[in-house]
Amino acid sequence: VSQSRYRNFVVEYDHSKEQFTSGTVMSGSLPIKNAVIVLLDSNGLELNRVMTNDQGVFKIDLVWSMHPKRLRIEKTGFVDVQILFSRRESITDMTINMYHHGIKGKFRMD
Repeated sequence: VSQSRYRNFVVEYDHSKEQFTSGTVMSGSLPIKNAVIVLLDSNGLELNRVMTNDQGVFKIDLVWSMHPKRLRIEKTGFVDVQILFSRRESITDMTINMYHHGIKGKFRMD
């Protein structure tokens, strides 16, 4: 069976047994402290908000009756990251990489 035949196949993962979402927010090999982790429902309503600790780690308890659907990770100077729960196999112990908005410094044009 050709692998390309399944390239666009999406499997939804049942998260209902997971009691929390957690992870570490990184920039390269460095943890990002004080990144804001926002838990949102399917309408974009904010359900909870926490900050990463000094090691870039966060944990948010989940209440499935509130229909949590995604995380938004924010930090000044970095591009926001969205994590959709339906597209992930697990939403615990994630490693989330953030990238700077732009490169700071002077450029020379020759």
